[in-house]
Amino acid sequence: MNYKLYGGQLMKNRVLLVFLAVTLAVSLVLFSACPAPSEAKILKIGALDALTGFMAPGEAPMNEGERLCVQWINDNGGITINGQPYLIELVTEDTKSTGEGMISAATKLVGQGIELFVGGVAAHQNIAANSVLIPAGALRISNYNTLNPAEMGPDTPQTFAHNTAADGLRPLLAYVKEIDPTAKTLAWICPVDGGTPDRVRVFEPIAEEAGFDFIYYDEYAQETEDFTPVVQKALNSGADVFFAFDGWPYHIGSVTKTARTLGYTGPMFSTPANNVRDIVAVAGVEAT
Repeated sequence: MNYKLYGGQLMKNRVLLVFLAVTLAVSLVLFSACPAPSEAKILKIGALDALTGFMAPGEAPMNEGERLCVQWINDNGGITINGQPYLIELVTEDTKSTGEGMISAATKLVGQGIELFVGGVAAHQNIAANSVLIPAGALRISNYNTLNPAEMGPDTPQTFAHNTAADGLRPLLAYVKEIDPTAKTLAWICPVDGGTPDRVRVFEPIAEEAGFDFIYYDEYAQETEDFTPVVQKALNSGADVFFAFDGWPYHIGSVTKTARTLGYTGPMFSTPANNVRDIVAVAGVEAT
């Protein structure tokens, strides 16, 4: 499997959102009246991304996208805050896909005086980042949020997410009803990331509101290669619709290909903002 597929338009779009949000937040939160010298200063942003470990196939290309975004911003004159021009310097630390790695990386960058951060995808890493950055008074925009209250909420006033596990679920379920008014039951699977209990808490009322019942859910390890057992169990539930919630394109593509190989011909949906071309590259055109 070619994991280098996943640094495409998805990452560009996602990272542009992150840095535009960071720029706005910086101008509103961290800077007051400044003089207007002609020479640009350096604004350091810490990137807390998994460059190694089981999350690296998704996060390493994201970091590449972040660096491309910084280069684009700087090549176009940087940013100006209260008359002061700034060029952005991205300082990356490998979180190693673990909570401990995130704590170590965040602690190191805070020690360098960095106050602005991007990064964090799964609950275990977002919560770990908060444990360091909130006491330090730092601002962070996570790349994803799995709905665990400890990731983002009233107790995390300087933590933001530009994409969450619930984004788009209501219109998606409305679309399912539109194409198949008889569909009533849903089965879903997702990666193990610490967010499943909160997905159940948030998703079930949304599904009921749309006229559906979630009758089955399960998790699989992020590093899974053979999806046959978990997909077969989901299909055995007899649900009308099969959801592959969250996961990187290689997860969604593999789940899709496996379900079709096992003979499932019903509708399949996924919630994250993945690039469909990346999923097709794994699952194949016919299966997708």
